[in-house]
Amino acid sequence: MTTAQEREDLRAARRVLDGVVGEIRNVDGFADFGTAPTFAEVAAAANTLPVVYLAPSDAGGCALVVRNRGARSVTLPLLTIDATRARVRDYFAAYERFRESVGKPDERETTRRWHHALDELTRWLWDSVVEPLLPAVRGTPDLCLVPCGPLVPLPVHAAWKPDPARPTGRVYFADLFAVSYVPNARSLAATRHAARRRPPQRLLAVGDVDPGDPGAPSMRAEATAAAAAFPSKTVLLGDEATPRALEARIAAADILHLCCHGRADLTQPLRSHLRLAGASRLSVADILRMRMPTRLAVLSACETFLSGAELPDEMVGLPSALLQAGTAGVIASMWLVDGALSVALTTRFYRMFAGGSRPPAVALQAAQRWVRDTTNAEKEQAWQAALDKGEDWLPPATGSYLLSTVEFEDPVERRYAAPHHWASFSFTGG
Repeated sequence: MTTAQEREDLRAARRVLDGVVGEIRNVDGFADFGTAPTFAEVAAAANTLPVVYLAPSDAGGCALVVRNRGARSVTLPLLTIDATRARVRDYFAAYERFRESVGKPDERETTRRWHHALDELTRWLWDSVVEPLLPAVRGTPDLCLVPCGPLVPLPVHAAWKPDPARPTGRVYFADLFAVSYVPNARSLAATRHAARRRPPQRLLAVGDVDPGDPGAPSMRAEATAAAAAFPSKTVLLGDEATPRALEARIAAADILHLCCHGRADLTQPLRSHLRLAGASRLSVADILRMRMPTRLAVLSACETFLSGAELPDEMVGLPSALLQAGTAGVIASMWLVDGALSVALTTRFYRMFAGGSRPPAVALQAAQRWVRDTTNAEKEQAWQAALDKGEDWLPPATGSYLLSTVEFEDPVERRYAAPHHWASFSFTGG
């Protein structure tokens, strides 16, 4: 039972909070801050693709599918709070052990256990979320997910079940739909509006390319491929890749491509950051103080999607910070990422996306399926043919790097078939 002093302290804290919220609502564009959206707002956001809210509960979860100005509720019996929290706990325990073991003697074993935990999690996501949801979302090529509570950090797009007819023996949720994630329907409406104002024409590529870094070749190859996709570009590499230089040039860019190292702080998410030149950092807190009105930000670094583990439903992380800063869409990674995979995936992505013929989520879906389903020999043939023809989308330096990644691989194998490879990146926004 609370004391009189505790009740007064709570009332005082509430007055302070109300005052801060009031100040925020007085800022242009934030009049609705902290208020619940109306159904009309949600339905308007779902006018071109279904918006699907996913929420676990004590007795079983629920999906609310909003499309065509109507809503449909879908019961998800397996998606209980206890089951979801247990899956999230087990998965992140395996992932934490893996990330802390990199470079240590037990790295191989912890990597195997994390891969197994990811497979188990995504198989469970199919049974608990995708299977019961499918009848309500059939007939559309793409959809937008609004995960709630402990579902926020999970790769729902990688949910799968066995399918012997597929190249990898599995069908994934991302095979059926181009999946976008958003924190809420208002964010979707705002990012769509921002996307219409910024067609993808001008690129700013920023890379922390330290010659002594083992990841430097992949970062340089990736920045080169990104730059090749746009007639107007600025590339900042090495010592030039500072937060100040980025901030000075971002207003003139439609696309921001960052290839560097990243680190998620799962207990203090405002400290999650990207590492730039000279070990300088661009953190979530830094981005929240900036204006970054780009069409798309591609965060090709490790753990750039992950939000805080204590309150994951708050979506405190780099993607949400960038949306708040004015970016219309963000491609970010959900775990530690292999450098060669990043180059292969982003090179293919820009080939699909350049010119604005495909939305980012659709271009990412196409790129992920290609890097996942093609054999090593098919990749080598495609890259060699592009180099032989002098095709603009594959610069010689990037092509040489990509060919070196499959040179000694089994030609009939699919190097990036596993979800820890192809599903590492996701799209947030509109």
